[in-house]
Amino acid sequence: MGKDTPKRALVLSGGGSRGQYHIGALRYLLGDCSYEYDVIAGVSVGALVASVLAMYPHSEVQDALAHLERLFSDVKNRDVWKRWPLGWFSALWKPSLYNSKPLEEWVLRELDVDKVRRSGKELRVGAVSLTTGKYKIFDQQYPQLTRAVVASASFPGAFLPVELDGELWTDGGARNVTPLGAAIAAGCDEVDVVICEPAEIPPKVFGSVTAPKVLARTVRIMINEAQNDDLRFCQLHNEMSATGCSDRRHVDVRVIRPLDELNDNPLNFSPEEAVRIRAIGYSDARRIAAPPAKSGVHAARTRSSMPPEKKTSEG
Repeated sequence: MGKDTPKRALVLSGGGSRGQYHIGALRYLLGDCSYEYDVIAGVSVGALVASVLAMYPHSEVQDALAHLERLFSDVKNRDVWKRWPLGWFSALWKPSLYNSKPLEEWVLRELDVDKVRRSGKELRVGAVSLTTGKYKIFDQQYPQLTRAVVASASFPGAFLPVELDGELWTDGGARNVTPLGAAIAAGCDEVDVVICEPAEIPPKVFGSVTAPKVLARTVRIMINEAQNDDLRFCQLHNEMSATGCSDRRHVDVRVIRPLDELNDNPLNFSPEEAVRIRAIGYSDARRIAAPPAKSGVHAARTRSSMPPEKKTSEG
C-alpha cells in the first residue's frame, strides 16, 4: 500500500437477525459505490458477515456480495438454532437455552479459511472468554479461525459457548459490540462502521411485566450503551490526536445506523423480515455514504444517530 493511500476498514456490529441490515448496507457500499476495504472487523453476526466477505479479494467484490446475499436470504431459525428436547428446562443441565449446532454447521460449510488467508484482506473477529472474562481479537492467521467466528456469534446464554485453547468463549458483544478499536489498532485511517441499533433505543410499553421481559430489556440497554461507548472511544482518540499525542493519529469514521429499532427479537430469523431490514440498510447507506468527509465521527442521516452525551446527576 502506497504511503499516500489511506488504509480503510469496515466494522460490523453485532445484532443477531438484525444483521440483515449489514447485507443491505453492503449492497450499496460495495455494489453501488465499489468502496474497497483493507481490514474487515466484526463481532457476533458482524463476524459472520466479515469472515465471508474476507474470503474475496477486491477484484471479486460482486462474488462476495452474491455469496452473502445467498447465505442470508433464506435463513430461518432452524438454520441457526433449535430447541433442546425438553425446551428451556434443559438449560438446568445444558450450557445454553438453545442448541446452536446448526449455526456451527452453517459456518463450517460456508467459511473457507484458506480463501480468507489468500485474499489479501485482514480479518478481525472479537470474542469473550467466559473463563477469564477477557475480550480477544482473532485474526485470519488464528489456527482455529472457524471456531473463533462461531464463538464470536454465540449469543451469551442462548447459544453454546465454544472451547478454544482450553477456555470457553462466547459472543464478543458481551464486552465490545462494535470492534472499532480493532480497526484503529490495525493502523486504519478511514473506517466505515455499520451498526444495527439506533443511537437511542425507544421507550418500551411493557403491558404485563415478567422476569424474561425485564432481562431482555436490560440486555438491550447494555448493548446500546456499549455501542455508543465504542464511538465515544474513537472521539476521545481523535481528540487526543488533535492535542498532539504522538501515539495517536486522526481516524476518519463514518457511521451507518438506523434511526429506529429494526425488530424486537434478535433471535427471530425470517426471510420476510430479512427483505424489510435489508431495504432499510441499503437506504441508510445510500443516504450516508457520500465521499468521506475529513473530520471526526460523521453523523448518520441526522445528529440523532450519534451517541448522546453521558449526563451526570447533580446535587
